[in-house]
Amino acid sequence: MSEQKQVRGRKKSEPAKGDKTELKAKKVEETPKALAKAEESKIELLCIIRVRGSVHVRQDIVDTMKMLNLHHINHATLVPNTPQYQGMIGKVQSYVTYGPIDRKILSELISKRARITGNKKLSDDFVQENSDFKSIKEFEDAIFSGKANLRAVRGLKPVFRLHPPKGGHKGTIKKSRKEGGILGNVQSEINEFLKRMI
Repeated sequence: MSEQKQVRGRKKSEPAKGDKTELKAKKVEETPKALAKAEESKIELLCIIRVRGSVHVRQDIVDTMKMLNLHHINHATLVPNTPQYQGMIGKVQSYVTYGPIDRKILSELISKRARITGNKKLSDDFVQENSDFKSIKEFEDAIFSGKANLRAVRGLKPVFRLHPPKGGHKGTIKKSRKEGGILGNVQSEINEFLKRMI
């Protein structure tokens, strides 16, 4: 009975003992060190662009390209930087260029090159009707943070058909970046490629 009175007599603004412990733990988790660690653990979003054709290409490489939805030259897709996808990228790296896409370029890529059935551009209305997102921006945020992929919007094609780069590629498509070409991982330079292809 006395315990019930104490509960009733507690001020609304005063947290219970257990609540205080939870609040303390929460503050510890939100320290700069913890936040930095969380940021480091966030999975990068990679953009892969196919830059070479399929002539004299091994069947296993062709099959991997299909799994990545890279059916033709200048097709691009978005994947998380996970061991599973790294294995697939490693198999096709002599035919693609890739790197981490930044948030601004992601928005431009989706707004200008994303297509739905009938080759129509993606719209906020379509996103609302065919996904759990309220807008294109909310969908983009979810993709960039690794909480969703392109298939999260029903009817959205999982590939971006890009234009040939303005002024051509800045390097040969037959050599890796280390050898003066554009094949393989080009790091943040992928965003410069995209600017000239969107």
